[in-house]
Parts: sequence; structure tokens; C-alpha cells
Amino acid sequence: MVNVVWFDELHVEDAPRAGGKGANLGELTRAGLPVPPGFVLTADAYVGAMEQGGVRRELAETAEAVDIDDATDLPATGEATSIARLRSVR
Repeated sequence: MVNVVWFDELHVEDAPRAGGKGANLGELTRAGLPVPPGFVLTADAYVGAMEQGGVRRELAETAEAVDIDDATDLPATGEATSIARLRSVR
């Protein structure tokens, strides 16, 4: 599993693993446009970090429980998934 990919290694087809912005920065870099050197962390790296931190299941359960038609439910969901809250879970 590759966790880090440099911009000059990315193509637009890499959006699922590197995100749209990362893939586009790769295309711009490869086209020779003035993009500072950089890299992206892959989606696999993100998921792996959530697994290792022990919060992936909690985030998935919280996301599943959200009523997207009830705007009053969203602030509580945001609070439940805040970084400070997730750190206290560990």
C-alpha cells in the first residue's frame, strides 16, 4: 500500500486514491506549470490512520445515523465527530 504520492506521479485518473485536488495538481505539474513540489497522502493512508486510531467504526456509525433532511441534527453530528472528541476516545 502506497501512502504518499508525489504530484509529478499523479494523473487525473488517480482522483479516487489521491483526491481531485491532488490529481489535478499532478496534471498541472506534469504539464510544466509552476506548481510548488508536493505530495498527497492517499485515501488508503487516511483510512489506515482512522483504523489505527480506532475511530473509523465510530465515524461510520455516526455518519449512518445522520438525518440529512434535518438540519438541526447536523451541529450535534459535527460535535460528535470533532477532533477533540475523537482524541478522547483513544
